[in-house]
Amino acid sequence: MVSISPSEAMIIGGQTGDPDHLIDVKNTYFYNFDTQKWTSGPVLNVKRVYSGCALMTTLNNEKKIIVTGGFVDSDHPSMTSTEILDLNTEQWVYGPELPKPHHTHDMVSIADRVYVIAGGGRRSYENDYYNTIYEMDSTLKSWRLLKQRLTEPRYWPVAALIPDSATTCTKSKNQEDLNDEVVKK
Repeated sequence: MVSISPSEAMIIGGQTGDPDHLIDVKNTYFYNFDTQKWTSGPVLNVKRVYSGCALMTTLNNEKKIIVTGGFVDSDHPSMTSTEILDLNTEQWVYGPELPKPHHTHDMVSIADRVYVIAGGGRRSYENDYYNTIYEMDSTLKSWRLLKQRLTEPRYWPVAALIPDSATTCTKSKNQEDLNDEVVKK
């Protein structure tokens, strides 16, 4: 799932059916939080289960959804493919291949760049997990392996942006008043 705006999100691929008979899908759906309604979105080129996705804003202020990796189904190894959705045209096009197959990874975008973080390698039952981070800029032409690594390999990591305001320590007005009173005494 990827957040498109404060009032809209998108579900991409995945599985449907009952637990004894899951079916992999390439369908997408938009959800509007204001109207509380689902609408069908553009169909992926490839079925994707356990893929990663992120919303990127290009330097031209165009919004693109980037989807990478995952499985076509449980009988096949994970994929290297990337699909890119232009939200204006609602058409999926193929993007650059990841250097290695990925599944159960996370993605996050910062400014005009998107990152693939960790995840698994070939198949879900093999103990083949990554600590790598790949970057693609808004030219949408290639993935670049970053020298930064996670300290341990991980699958199903969670990546989230934390605003600067949440990481800085500032005194509240009450703390300042209390400090002034202590100094005066």
